[in-house]
Amino acid sequence: LKKEPGIMSFAYPYVGLWGVLNEEEVKDAWYSLQESHGGALYIHIPFCLSKCSFCDYASNYVGQNKNNKRSKIFKLYIDAIEREIKLLTPIIKKVKFDAIYFGGGTPTIFYEKDLERIIKLVISNFQVSPSAEISIEIYPWKKMLQDKLKLLKNIGVNRVSIGVQDFDDKVIAFTGRKYTGDEATKIVTEAMKLFNTVNIDLICGLPKQEKWQQTLEKTINLNPQQVTVQPFSNRHSGVKFHNQKYKNLLPDLDQIIKEYTLAYQMLTDAGYTQTSRHLFVKGGEHKYERKISKSIVRLGIGAHSISLLPKLTYKNFTTLKEYQDTIKIGKLPIEKGFRIGADEAMRSYLFYSLGADCGRLSLNEKEFLEKFGLRVQDKFSDEVQALEKEGLIKISDDKIDLTPEGIYFTSVLQRTFYNPEFIRKKEKIYLKGRLS
Repeated sequence: LKKEPGIMSFAYPYVGLWGVLNEEEVKDAWYSLQESHGGALYIHIPFCLSKCSFCDYASNYVGQNKNNKRSKIFKLYIDAIEREIKLLTPIIKKVKFDAIYFGGGTPTIFYEKDLERIIKLVISNFQVSPSAEISIEIYPWKKMLQDKLKLLKNIGVNRVSIGVQDFDDKVIAFTGRKYTGDEATKIVTEAMKLFNTVNIDLICGLPKQEKWQQTLEKTINLNPQQVTVQPFSNRHSGVKFHNQKYKNLLPDLDQIIKEYTLAYQMLTDAGYTQTSRHLFVKGGEHKYERKISKSIVRLGIGAHSISLLPKLTYKNFTTLKEYQDTIKIGKLPIEKGFRIGADEAMRSYLFYSLGADCGRLSLNEKEFLEKFGLRVQDKFSDEVQALEKEGLIKISDDKIDLTPEGIYFTSVLQRTFYNPEFIRKKEKIYLKGRLS
């Protein structure tokens, strides 16, 4: 597993192994939910100008479309979002959301009227805590943003995550992005004046990343409240850099770990505290991430979004056509799902606790005991011993701490706690070249 740490999954178990879930099962799961204060809400905006060379997320590329055609595409999608919300509100009455995340794709590719409409639709139709974190991903290109930052502030957004990735113009251009390092710097500075929390998103391990230390210095000088550092994952053919022609340009695993370690050292020396594999904070917390790491109820809206309930998880259709066509006939756009039994509930909980994108740095044995009636190291003794032997965790009676190496290899820890049958099935799919 440590030879392929980049092969990560973002839902338990692998989505490729999920099966059919009918709409009534999903409705019953929401109806039977006990009153919950503190749910997480995710809205997927599946549009980008073009495909960035490091990305494999679900998105539709509209950079070549003229404005009038793009405007129509956006309107049709938001119309579908509105219909989905109308289908959901009667069944989701017991959840108050205190973490809302607009992700993508590129949410700020929307025109101002589209951004205002979709955010207001969400906030006005669900129970939202007065202190809710309302977060959105930002593409730092002045031509795209114009006056959108002020608009976002005025309609309730209080946290922005700015996808800088690197401040070096050579790296930015090579990955297919439009802005410059200076442009990104100005946008971060403007955002710092407007929002409670600004996060700068960085990626280490990219080709031509020869000025990584300078990028970190620039980030620290800007002094955002939060910084995320994502090691580049060349995990499958959906990533443009996966092509053989880039092979000699990609740093090896040791180099990526070296860059990641440098980021850890410089950020912690600058007063940041690491709270997960990738997140470093100076003040407050990222509420949405914290909810996910605790397997809190999550509602996903939009194409490709994933929802999580105590006894099942499910995802919406990925393609715009399937998503929109299903909603048009008055049905929830559920593509597939997974029923979570007693044993799988424990494995699922550990998956999200250790999530490579949102996991914590330790497993609380008291918390697990209260939830499931036994400790992690008693239920999964073989797995825990194997991870300890590899030097990825440190065990005590009340918790299991990730070591520095374990923090980097959180995807390895995740997969170690998978149902072994799922691992075997997934590896068969992987060997056939259909890894998703």
